[in-house]
Parts: sequence; structure tokens; C-alpha cells
Amino acid sequence: MTFARAVALIVAVWSVLAAAACAPSGVRTADGFAGRFPHAAVAADHPMASEAGARMLARGGNAVDAAVAASFTLSVVRPYSCGIGGGGFMVIHLPDDPTHGAVTVALNYRETSPVGPEFFETTDASSTTGGAAVAVPATVPGLLHALGCYGTLPLAEVIAPAREAAERGFVVDAHYAGMAGRLIERFEADPSMKSRFPLVWEHFLRAGRVRVGDRITNPAQERALELIERHGRDAFAGEHIGGALVEAANRVGGRLTVDMLTGYEPVEMRPMVVEVAGLTFVCMPPPSSGGTTIAQAMAILGALGVDPGDPVDTGAERHRLVEALKHAFADRSR
Repeated sequence: MTFARAVALIVAVWSVLAAAACAPSGVRTADGFAGRFPHAAVAADHPMASEAGARMLARGGNAVDAAVAASFTLSVVRPYSCGIGGGGFMVIHLPDDPTHGAVTVALNYRETSPVGPEFFETTDASSTTGGAAVAVPATVPGLLHALGCYGTLPLAEVIAPAREAAERGFVVDAHYAGMAGRLIERFEADPSMKSRFPLVWEHFLRAGRVRVGDRITNPAQERALELIERHGRDAFAGEHIGGALVEAANRVGGRLTVDMLTGYEPVEMRPMVVEVAGLTFVCMPPPSSGGTTIAQAMAILGALGVDPGDPVDTGAERHRLVEALKHAFADRSR
């Protein structure tokens, strides 16, 4: 393995990329995320999401169309990590897009707190669990902003794979089962959660009996995605979905209002560009920690004189790579 390949793997791991799919003439590889793709590749945390993005490319869409399709699909097949109630970041680089020309922009659609930090300092409310921990969601306005400004395909086409996944279901894999196992332990430790959150317990956890190979559908989310397709962000922020979200969160101590949902706007930022060892990294700036962490790890390796073509095969070479990552992540934690 060369340093350049190691860089690709670092970026893949940081982004939690676990599956790859490519445009029609590409080849799916045995290890999932590495290989040669002559036209394009889409990598996401679930094969169905990767395939959703590749579908957009096969239909003539651009990278933003693919990213938005993959993200909406992930909200279905990875409901515990990146649902439409969350938020995110997106770095868009279209060097020669036929529709938009040259575009390089960082999009911040991270969810925001509905209260100030003093709220958690002066109350017993938790910032990590319970209704007070629910932030103003931003995934939907963020994805729709990216698609509307930099995509090329209609929303109905881009959101279709997610709707199909919600309606037809997806097969539980080891990752889902593992996450479900942790949640089942919490439900068993506090049986009142079973009656407070019956949809999660009965449907997503199968009353504690969910197993690899089970098929999970989500008709409620399919209806939500249909409303988003028809009404755009108005469906999510308004009474269609937003009112229900606000009521559910506030019933258990939340501080949301529908006005907060309707008032949220994604922020376009200048990406952080870092040159290391002849490679150019276009990264998400703060408040994301990903760009600075990757840049610092690469800068450490660059300062050690590592060249993109240098091997990362021996124990010493791997140790050097691991140490660079370790110090960068330590700084991130501080």
C-alpha cells in the first residue's frame, strides 16, 4: 500500500464509507470500498444507499444528485445514525459541471440547539438524551438546498430510491443488529420505554428479537418522504411533519417550536484547502472537525517527509501513519 492509497482509506474511514457502487461500466470489488472505477463511484454506509447514488449517475445526474439520493436512502436504512431529523455537512467540488460550471463550496447544515448553553448549566436537562437533547433538524433543508442549487435532477427522481427502501424494506445486517442490541439493553433496563416508544420497540427492535436477515419496512417514513417530494422543505418544517416532531420532542422535555424549523437556513462556507505532499485536500471547515483532523494527520506525515508514492507496508511505516492519526484525533478530542 502506498501513502496515497492510505490517504484514500483514511478519508473513507473518517466518512464511514462501507460499500461501493459505480456507474454501469464499473466493477464492484470484494473488499467493498477499494478498486478501479473507470467512470464514477459512490460510497456510503450501506449498499442500498451507494446504489441509489450510482442510479443517479447512470441517469445523467451529477455528484450532488448522487449524494442527496444516497443521504435520503441512508435515512431509511440507517435510521439510528443519519435520519431526516438530524443534520450534516457537505463539501461540493464540481470542477467542470456542464450545468453549474466550476463549483467548490462547503455546505453547513448541522442541526442547531434550540436553547443556549446556559440552559444545560442551570437545569438538570441532559444535552445527550431526552427531549431537551433534540436539536433543530437540518438534513432536509440542507439536502434540498444542495439539490436545488447544485444538482441537475428533479427531487422526485432523487428521492425515489429512499421511498422504495422505506416501502419495500431493507434487510437487517450485522451493523443494524449490533446497534439494535445496545438499544434493546436500554429498553430491558427501563421497561417503561417499551410503552413510551412502542414504534421503536415493536417495529424496529421486533420486541427485542430482531435478527440479521429480518426485513424492516418504514411506511411512516415513506409517507414523510412523499410529503417532502410534493412540498419540499415546507412539508418538513410545517404542520405536515414539523408539528408532529415538535409535539413528540416537547412532550418529553424538548424546547422546539415550528418557527425554529421554518427559520433554519443552511450556510454556504469557503472550504478549507490544504496542500500536503503534492496532494490537495478540500475539506469541511469548522464547525466540522473532519477537515481539520484529516489535514493535521496529513500535515504530520508531510512534515516527516512522506511522499504520496511511499509504501505503508512495514511495521514502522504503519506505526508512523497510526501515530499521525492518533495525535490528530487527540487534538480533536481536546
